[in-house]
Amino acid sequence: MTGAAAHAVEPRGGASAPHPPAAATAAAAAKGAAGREPARKAAPVTMEHVLLALHETEAEREARIRDMFAFFDAAGRGQLDYAQIEAGLAALQVPAECKYARELLRACDRDRDGRVGYDDFRRYMDDKELELYRIFQAIDVEHNGCILPEELWDALVKAAPVPVPTRR
Repeated sequence: MTGAAAHAVEPRGGASAPHPPAAATAAAAAKGAAGREPARKAAPVTMEHVLLALHETEAEREARIRDMFAFFDAAGRGQLDYAQIEAGLAALQVPAECKYARELLRACDRDRDGRVGYDDFRRYMDDKELELYRIFQAIDVEHNGCILPEELWDALVKAAPVPVPTRR
């Protein structure tokens, strides 16, 4: 990705979140699913949690979301329509069959005029980032800031609509 798109979707600094030391990761992986410590009860998630996870200040996050809105609003009209959302998602290489444009428009277009203003876009981004953070926290049962292979496997098994073969 280049330009505004990369800036708008990557955390500040362009780097991924730091990983725990290799020894801690290895020790956690060695415990395995059966030897895990009991999962801590997750506290209610706030935007402050998201900011900490992204290593952003509120001002940096606001700038990132404004940049993302401007990326979609290439014409600078101050509102997004379906075609702009589709074009922006295509530029980000999000397949059209994912139907994110319709979801975004449906969720944000409260007056059903086919346009989304910045405030509604911002509310949508808040909701989505909180949702993604909650999902991450639910999968990261050891709450070490990374998802271990066995945590991902357990989450996929729980989410599977049909029985999944057991791990070897």
